[in-house]
Amino acid sequence: MTASWRWREARRLAPVVAALGIGVLSLAPAALARDGHYYDGDQAPKDVDKRHFLKMYKVERHLDLEDTEFKTVKVTCTDPHDLATDGMWRIDHVDQDDHGNQPLADIDVYSSYSDPDDPATYVFEIYNNAEGRAQMKLFLTCLGWKTEPNSHQHKWALKKPWRYFDYSRPLGQDAFGSPADECGKRALAVSPGYEWRKGFGELYRSSAIDGDLRGWEWGFFVTLLDEFTGDAQVRVSLRCLKVRSSKSDGHRHDIVRAFRPSFPPPFTKVPAETTDTYTRSCGLHEKGMVHSFDLDPEHHGQNVWYLGQDPRLRDRAYRVRNDNTWPVWVQFGAVCFNDRTGRKEH
Repeated sequence: MTASWRWREARRLAPVVAALGIGVLSLAPAALARDGHYYDGDQAPKDVDKRHFLKMYKVERHLDLEDTEFKTVKVTCTDPHDLATDGMWRIDHVDQDDHGNQPLADIDVYSSYSDPDDPATYVFEIYNNAEGRAQMKLFLTCLGWKTEPNSHQHKWALKKPWRYFDYSRPLGQDAFGSPADECGKRALAVSPGYEWRKGFGELYRSSAIDGDLRGWEWGFFVTLLDEFTGDAQVRVSLRCLKVRSSKSDGHRHDIVRAFRPSFPPPFTKVPAETTDTYTRSCGLHEKGMVHSFDLDPEHHGQNVWYLGQDPRLRDRAYRVRNDNTWPVWVQFGAVCFNDRTGRKEH
């Protein structure tokens, strides 16, 4: 079935969906922009000449870590005025230990967060807890602070300030986050991050709270407590991106965004004792700008390891290891931006 069929079907069903109280974002791949118009991520709009292209790209950096080495690394967008909408890592290789194992899960990422003073930069703090050398990649997805050059350009802005929430936790599993409407109307939660200030925990959830995409939730398995205070302290953070542009040539535009493939995300089966990569795709005319995943939606417990992800850029690929002797069900998604802005708004 063609993309145009999906667009027409979403438009036809919209009144029925509204009457039943069902979220339109569940009608993938069509998305409802906040200006009330439907857009299909697989098909370019007919009025292309009245829209602007967004500047969206990724930054990649290789990182080597020796046995027991700890590093703090900053990665920045190519233009310091741009916004790092997401920062992420991917563990590629760890040398075998004395028992012939390759302990990919022994790479501890203590921090991955947007620099409070520099929206173009992410800070990573990583410890190699394995017995051998580790190799990994660090990535950013970046949004240009202006639309691509045309007869005129529009700018994007953040709602200030950088937002953070501090939590103190004991050992065990826990999930927490911002209010669902943290970013308010005409804004979008981006640049999710965390920083372990005391103790340590393994990340298993980093996801949009709901289809409005204005809040974020994190989940950790707390495995290490501070020896003096007897607890673990983590700071989680996000930024709020205004989806309506500055006025230029007498009008504005919105960023057209959607959660793919739908919200809530469908379940994906991860077989027992496997390490594999799972991909979620945006539309042909979209880019995956922010991740969203939950490796423990059914509370099956630990031993499902998040080994990172990479933006490709229309796709978002998640690497997961299941050490259990039984399969588990997880959830993956992506917050996608259309390549073009929405219609003119005066």
